[in-house]
Amino acid sequence: MSSGPMGVDFREYSYAFTKYLIPDAVEHRISARNMWLCTRIRYWAAAAAGTFKLRSSTAPVIDIAANGCLCLEPNGAHREDIYVTGQGALLLVEYWYQAKPDGLAFSVFITP
Repeated sequence: MSSGPMGVDFREYSYAFTKYLIPDAVEHRISARNMWLCTRIRYWAAAAAGTFKLRSSTAPVIDIAANGCLCLEPNGAHREDIYVTGQGALLLVEYWYQAKPDGLAFSVFITP
């Protein structure tokens, strides 16, 4: 488990993670509509190379070689979308989110 963001009142926030196995070679967008505080983002490429981008589909690309990996620890500074490619790659995003008073579940959206 990654550490929490600095200055967060832990009585109001919950920790979670999203694990995503990329099923094909197209770009996928992982979004929480700016409602998460990402503390650690890890990406493991499979036999196929992949790409990784933060913020928008036009942001600078990080190329990841086949069987390569990437680990970023923004410690809560990243709230925006993540874009990935790479068939068979695994993405693991750890984050904190503000607990909802109505108890409804927090949602992460994944779209190709």
